[in-house]
Amino acid sequence: MNETILRLERIVKEFHQGGRTLAVLKGIDIEIQRGEWVAIMGPSGAGKSTLLHIACGLMHATTGKVILDGGEFQQLDDVQLARVRNRKIGFIFQLHHLLPEFSALENVMLPAGMAGDFEEKTRPRAKMLLERVGLGDRMEHRPGELSGGEQQRVAIARALMNDPAILLADEPTGDLDVQTAQGIHEILIQLHRDEKRSIVMVTHSPDLSRLADRLITLRDGLVV
Repeated sequence: MNETILRLERIVKEFHQGGRTLAVLKGIDIEIQRGEWVAIMGPSGAGKSTLLHIACGLMHATTGKVILDGGEFQQLDDVQLARVRNRKIGFIFQLHHLLPEFSALENVMLPAGMAGDFEEKTRPRAKMLLERVGLGDRMEHRPGELSGGEQQRVAIARALMNDPAILLADEPTGDLDVQTAQGIHEILIQLHRDEKRSIVMVTHSPDLSRLADRLITLRDGLVV
């Protein structure tokens, strides 16, 4: 039986600028099943990244509901929402956002530290994740000593650190060359195939979208 891990109900997002109201999302309904890989595509300005940021609680919808693993975001205060986001959501940004003064290993361990876990407990898992993404020999290197593809691999390991219920990715290969991007594709394929990871991914890449179980297309703030 399918189980819904993430549900977006009638999501509307409006921005107010200079006395004008701009509706970026105009009533989005989406359900993501546990273990499903969903790609979201559409032209620039369609609202893809905005939708993903609302789905993970980084941005609030103007109206509508976000229900993750049975709990509603709207019922949480900022502290509770941050805790849920840290424990249940792994987010992969296009530009990785690693802390430059930390090693790859320390960057991966960061979400566990924020959750209050002790280093001696989290270090073995962080090492295992870096080995899994092919960086077993680069753990002590800082981001400035890594290539763009290696930095994105660290970001994927970091997103997996707290064993999240769902993985959200915003253009995870958008800043990478074709060959490097293919390596990231392989990691995502393995996560989905071997661990049945729930993945929602915004992408402009037809090659990457074809790997997903389902494709959702946005245009002008609507699912088309």
